[in-house]
Amino acid sequence: MSGKPREKEPSEAELDFETIREPWNKYSLMDGSNLKLRFVLLKVKRTLTENKVSYAIKSQTLIEAYNVPDNLRGPKARGPVPPNELKSAKKQEVAFSTIFEEWCEYMVEDGARIRAKCSLLEVYRTDKANVEGEPIYLTHHSTTINIKPPKSLIPQRQGGE
Repeated sequence: MSGKPREKEPSEAELDFETIREPWNKYSLMDGSNLKLRFVLLKVKRTLTENKVSYAIKSQTLIEAYNVPDNLRGPKARGPVPPNELKSAKKQEVAFSTIFEEWCEYMVEDGARIRAKCSLLEVYRTDKANVEGEPIYLTHHSTTINIKPPKSLIPQRQGGE
């Protein structure tokens, strides 16, 4: 038996949250279309140990083209285009400018505040169309997450550290 005190098992909990704001980030594509991106928080899980609090989240990013010019529209797809067809589709990079990019904000039931922001990095127009006849765009984006736990859950340092 070692002389070390045994650490308590971590305490895990799935927590509810309220959406404070969840705006669409909007981008103007140089081909005349526009894109919208939205971060959506789905789940929050908190883990507490004796010396730290941590959070894990589950999320989804929604992406939608809008105001697509008629000259970019083509024959409507009969259904969703399978991912393997999109991988092999011809792609053309499309330059873009940011119209609007804001943080999403959520308040967790334990008092934590979660902020997230999606930023568009690259856009490619494929030669495939969706069920509305609009070109399918593939994107690369990044998501920045900031989680601020409530002060009551942040362990206090001992001995004036």
